[in-house]
Amino acid sequence: MNLFNESELRRFADLNPSEPCLDRLDKLDFNEFIYRLHYDLSFYRFMCFVARVPTGTPEMVAYWLMKNWSTEAREGIYGPPKLN
Repeated sequence: MNLFNESELRRFADLNPSEPCLDRLDKLDFNEFIYRLHYDLSFYRFMCFVARVPTGTPEMVAYWLMKNWSTEAREGIYGPPKLN
């Protein structure tokens, strides 16, 4: 099963991801990230064309870049996290 559907990928490409999509990225651990990167075409397309992580980037670096992209996107769209 793909992590994202076509409409979610389009929203990512327009830099307007939904909060549930960002939540799915935040919940990815490293092992699931590796699996998705190699076997999930929608996630691979997200990494290449939205997060712009070059093919051949070491997996740990790609994971860090994806997490960093997700955090920046969330803050840019929904504002900084609220600390109580």
